[in-house]
Amino acid sequence: MKSDRSSDVDDTVATLDEGTPARKHGSTTSDAPTQVGDVLPSRPGGAIGEDGLIVGRYRVEATIGLGGMGEIVSARDEQIGRSVAIKRLRIAQPSPDATARFLREAQIQGRLEHPAVVPVHEMCRDLHGEPFFVMKQLTGVTLADVLADRAPANQAFTRLRLLRAFAEVCLAVEFAHTAA
Repeated sequence: MKSDRSSDVDDTVATLDEGTPARKHGSTTSDAPTQVGDVLPSRPGGAIGEDGLIVGRYRVEATIGLGGMGEIVSARDEQIGRSVAIKRLRIAQPSPDATARFLREAQIQGRLEHPAVVPVHEMCRDLHGEPFFVMKQLTGVTLADVLADRAPANQAFTRLRLLRAFAEVCLAVEFAHTAA
């Protein structure tokens, strides 16, 4: 018997496969490397439309970060005129389990409304049918930069400030665990 959460993921996968509410667009692809202005994912098998946009609206600008299974890229939402972050799987043909975990992450993150949780704007599929989700793009100094002493000289990162930031992260994790 499936849990409610597993059922939610199955419903999302089915909904995305049917094309609503997330969109599945076009069939034009390109294998050119990712460059500023392209919307081609850097992972193998990425797709862009003839207009150079993912699902007709997002233009990739640069890779922000890489994880074990996913990557986050900076993009421009051409429809609204704002910078966004797009998270997508790094592997060209993910397993159904990997896709389900990815979609579950997007759903959970999208349901959380907390100042320390990045809001999800949209879940879609690219031209190859691979899922991605669009989030608010954050700006600022990363913790890695602070710890490596690469933060701008005009920003003081005292132990107290870092401890407050750590406490905020702990509160966000607690919120996520109690809300999800």
